Amino acid sequence: MANKKTVPKSANKKEEKRTLKQRAYKSFRLTKPIKYTGRPLPSSWQLLKRSAQFLWLHKKTLGGILFIFGLIHFVFVQSVSLSDFPELKKVFDESIGGFGGGIALFTYMISTVGQANSAEAGVYQTILYIIASLAIIWALRELMAGKKIRIRDPYYRGMYPLIPFVLVIIVIGIQTIPAIIGAWLYGVVVSNGIAVSIVEQLFWLVIFFIFALLSFYMLCSSLMALYIVTLPNMAPMRALRSARELVRYRRWSIARKIIILIITLLVVAAIVMLPLIILVPFAVPVLFYVGSVLALGYVHIYIYHMYRELLLDE
Repeated sequence: MANKKTVPKSANKKEEKRTLKQRAYKSFRLTKPIKYTGRPLPSSWQLLKRSAQFLWLHKKTLGGILFIFGLIHFVFVQSVSLSDFPELKKVFDESIGGFGGGIALFTYMISTVGQANSAEAGVYQTILYIIASLAIIWALRELMAGKKIRIRDPYYRGMYPLIPFVLVIIVIGIQTIPAIIGAWLYGVVVSNGIAVSIVEQLFWLVIFFIFALLSFYMLCSSLMALYIVTLPNMAPMRALRSARELVRYRRWSIARKIIILIITLLVVAAIVMLPLIILVPFAVPVLFYVGSVLALGYVHIYIYHMYRELLLDE
């Protein structure tokens, strides 16, 4: 009887590929940075350009939506504060004057954007911003799908996710608490003379920056949840979880693009408004108000474009 040849077990099996298990990423843990290897997001310049082109392409529809919002907001919230501009201009001209006074007045106007004159006006403003945001998001989704819509459609048909949208906004409000605490601490130590020297003030400024950075880090994903939660049958917590997965490994890239958006809007506003404040002050209140309304639409278009780019890599 012939001897059977013994064959090693490894020869009877296909050679298995060994792969390293990817490290799990967790927020607020000191871990080695994980480099994202997927498709990179468009640059900030590309997003700014696409958003401007989209706004111009659909200027009638989006302009009509923003006009309705701006008109109602003007009647219920903004009309009183615009009447204060001549007195403010006079005060800044007497105290500073010239180009410096124009910069100071522009800074003051920027700092008061979104502030209401009373508690009742603040409530109206919050409601109007929520309604306008829902209308704009619904319109963006339809227009990017190639559908034709009427100006009234977003206000009629885009309001159905109102409660989930508000709940996500509440979460966003909670996430801003660290920045609010940091600003409060900095204000207290500076105004009460606790931090007197430059080194002490710089130390508390760094503390404020750390608190603000924590809020901004969380907001980078929650902002995307505002667009996810408007999808049909989407619960708020599910939208927040989906947003965290969507921005995984790309949170700081998104943060940079949001910061560049804010800086760009401020620079454009300064370039347009400063000459008007100095040369044609009577036209400033209306033009500044129109610009702030347009900025709301442009911000939504910019972030929605970024949201769609994140989806393309899923």
